[in-house]
Amino acid sequence: MQKLAQLGKFEADKWTKIIPKNCLIDRDSTIVHECRGKSVLHVGACDAPFEFDKGKAGNLLHQKVRAVARRTLGVDVDASAIAALRAFGVDDILMVDITNDSDSLSGETFDVVLCCDVIEHVRSPSPLLQACRRHMSSDGVLIVTTINATALKPALRALVGKEAVHNDHVAYYSFSTLGKLLTMEELNPSKFGVFSYPTVNPVVGWATQRIMKSAAATADGILFYARRS
Repeated sequence: MQKLAQLGKFEADKWTKIIPKNCLIDRDSTIVHECRGKSVLHVGACDAPFEFDKGKAGNLLHQKVRAVARRTLGVDVDASAIAALRAFGVDDILMVDITNDSDSLSGETFDVVLCCDVIEHVRSPSPLLQACRRHMSSDGVLIVTTINATALKPALRALVGKEAVHNDHVAYYSFSTLGKLLTMEELNPSKFGVFSYPTVNPVVGWATQRIMKSAAATADGILFYARRS
């Protein structure tokens, strides 16, 4: 796997933006590495509707982060998913919508705030990002991941008139649009990477991985590190 691309000043007002190359990463291991020994706030920690299968197998991102972080606190709005994960020893996820109930965290700040595969679910991203920003320490980092609007697989499906999309998704973001949004919320994008999601057909997975390595813009997902501006 390749490394995250270091970003200079994000040129939010430039019409054509150059998407970094050679930055295909493993999403979870990259995030876990950043969280090691730190305090972490994990927004949308349950990963519903996949919480049971991932929780049982120990593959939930929150479980991986818990294993290495100094302190981990999860928040989620899915009460049934929170309850289900308690059966697997995950007992540090609160029923909190931080866009409306941030005070329940008592103004706490964290070294790392995770907002992973959440932003595409919300109607208004600004309150979500502002809530994340409030809970970042002065030198803390926000990690945002989401599906990629310029991904290859959805484009191929579109050629045959199909779209495979999570029922709760309401938006697509790209390197340019998510980078712009972060800057609008007084967050400075500092690193960028792309990643792939699991593929049912192993041959398709092998082929698309090879393409993503050389053409990062076609990857399934995008990841930004951002700090306070």
